[in-house]
Amino acid sequence: EPGQMTIHKDEIIELIEKDDSGWWHGRVISDASREGLFPYNYVAKYTPPPNPIPAPPLGRSPKSTAGGGGATNNNGGALGVPSGQGLDASAASANGLLGARTE
Repeated sequence: EPGQMTIHKDEIIELIEKDDSGWWHGRVISDASREGLFPYNYVAKYTPPPNPIPAPPLGRSPKSTAGGGGATNNNGGALGVPSGQGLDASAASANGLLGARTE
């Protein structure tokens, strides 16, 4: 159908709009040209893993992190495609993070 988007397992999808019809509008994070409607029952809540602290480059000493500050995750509004999880529409969190699945 025109406007529909194929989603694949392990893709992360940015949620643009929810619709009561059961079809949601979003775009694939890794390929912004892939945007369209997808069935909400193929997505589930996605929580990004915590950001690891990278090792300092060889030959350099690590910089001090004194004074606070920390890594933040800016993946708000993203959907993911975790395997083996179905969608519960109530799983949509306030920040719009979901995960999609296909079998």
